[in-house]
Amino acid sequence: MNFLVNLPQSPSKSKVPKKSAHQPPRKGGKPADTLSIEDIGKVHKGLKIGHLNIRSLLPKIDQLRYLLATSKLHVFALSEIWLDASVENSELANNSYVLYHSDRNRHGGGVAIYVKQNINHKIINFDKESLLPLEGLFISLNLPNRRPLLTGAIYRPPNSTTTSFGKLTSVIKEISGGCDLVITGDVNMAWTKTDQKNPEVRPFLYTFQLNQLISTATRITESSSTIIDWLCVNRPENFTHYGSVPLGLSDHN
Repeated sequence: MNFLVNLPQSPSKSKVPKKSAHQPPRKGGKPADTLSIEDIGKVHKGLKIGHLNIRSLLPKIDQLRYLLATSKLHVFALSEIWLDASVENSELANNSYVLYHSDRNRHGGGVAIYVKQNINHKIINFDKESLLPLEGLFISLNLPNRRPLLTGAIYRPPNSTTTSFGKLTSVIKEISGGCDLVITGDVNMAWTKTDQKNPEVRPFLYTFQLNQLISTATRITESSSTIIDWLCVNRPENFTHYGSVPLGLSDHN
């Protein structure tokens, strides 16, 4: 699971950054890969956001409920939920959270977001076909003494062309409305120096001044170790800790 932790800020510290197509990444908090789910749950101030490629939500719903109760995340984004219309919302419900999900089928894909019920938020509607082959789900958070925050879960299927990042850029331009951004998900593209300079990926990052924060492998196999689950923010200075926590719920950290 990738995660972010931030502390509340006063309005004077939440100024709109100047936009520049060539602005270098800004410094933010510190990596905290040694934190456990229990440690995250003990952080009582600020906003906590997580993401996991869960690879089938329904059979793991009890473990997910335990994770939410322990970590006390405010927003938990999921990719590869593997759901369809035959699954009732009651089977996925958590009393402390509101659930939004966009399904593909029981064999792959789909994204979801659990949001704490006491968080002022709204689901963002957009033309999902305009994002294909990517799948996405976005919400806007209205937090006290902070600029609105747009966060979302995305899933980019394997072997998709990198032009899909251009579609993602267009959608976020349409729906962001000047919000701060936290975009997370499984993009099935290893985060390397080469990929950062990819002619399709680079405009996506620089258009919104995004910093990809995860630096440790999120999927490890016998033959590879890659960062394919990204956590991108445009205001890294607002976050105190970030990193990855292995959960054992899927083949992704």
